[in-house]
Amino acid sequence: MEQTEVAGVLWRDERGDIVGVAGLSVVASRHELWMVGRQFWTWCAKDALGILAALKSDCRVISQSPETGAELTVDIEAGNPAASRLALFMAASNECCSVYDDRCPTVNLFEDREIARSWATKQAIEGSEMSIDGASALGAQAWGPLVPGSGL
Repeated sequence: MEQTEVAGVLWRDERGDIVGVAGLSVVASRHELWMVGRQFWTWCAKDALGILAALKSDCRVISQSPETGAELTVDIEAGNPAASRLALFMAASNECCSVYDDRCPTVNLFEDREIARSWATKQAIEGSEMSIDGASALGAQAWGPLVPGSGL
């Protein structure tokens, strides 16, 4: 097994085909992107917002609240999310074995900061809630260097 697989940065399906790398996936997840009429998925909500911010693209993020199951939508224009009460919960950085298995399930969108805090408390996960704008900017910092011409 490759080191990237051990760290959960490369994900394979049951046949051994690569289906995800560093957070972007070709298989369905709770975090989907719609861009130029095509559907993509990410492992966490921060990646969904960050990829689109780095691309400075018009698109839509559709996610699901792990607390209530509600479908949450963020429309993005030129990489900037529309004003919203939605919040992103970002778990405190920790040593983890697999980004996919351990880190990504703790980075999610919620209806608002209060619901995000409630979920984190129930799950005994430390971290912080942030606005969609803040989450988008944070995600863009991570994805910007991977997007030629992003200026990030």
